[in-house]
Amino acid sequence: MNIYVGRVASRVKDDDLRKEFERYGEVSDVRVAKGFAFVEMPDETKAATAVKLLDGKEMDGRKISVKESLPVADDIPLWRRVIRALAGGGV
Repeated sequence: MNIYVGRVASRVKDDDLRKEFERYGEVSDVRVAKGFAFVEMPDETKAATAVKLLDGKEMDGRKISVKESLPVADDIPLWRRVIRALAGGGV
């Protein structure tokens, strides 16, 4: 499952998020950008548990928003996908 993480503090690094999500299962990839991140977990059940339990958790002074990332539709303009992602709605 690809997971969108919003409201990520600027000091949070890939390894920080990886450690949080690895409490719930294997993490195959983490990509942190400015203010958001994507985490990939191969086990859907464990990923769903991580989404449920980490949504609203405080990390480095900010409550993160954790949701399953939506698949990217080719017909949605890039600017709209970015706005959705920044609003915490996944991509």
